[in-house]
Amino acid sequence: MAMPTIAFLECSHCHQHLDAATPQTVCTACAGPLYVRYDLPDAAGLKQRSLVGKSADDARWSGIWRYR
Repeated sequence: MAMPTIAFLECSHCHQHLDAATPQTVCTACAGPLYVRYDLPDAAGLKQRSLVGKSADDARWSGIWRYR
């Protein structure tokens, strides 16, 4: 299963949007920590919640680890 693409980085303090192509951990404007914002519409339909842990491959896992 593929991860959704990163849309942008968002500062948790000033809410400025920053380019995700540049590796960074703090906002360039206020030094606040950054949130990663994913392009979630692209991820729609990757795996339905009701199907997680139901396949024979997933049956050997229990608890939260079945969502590996």
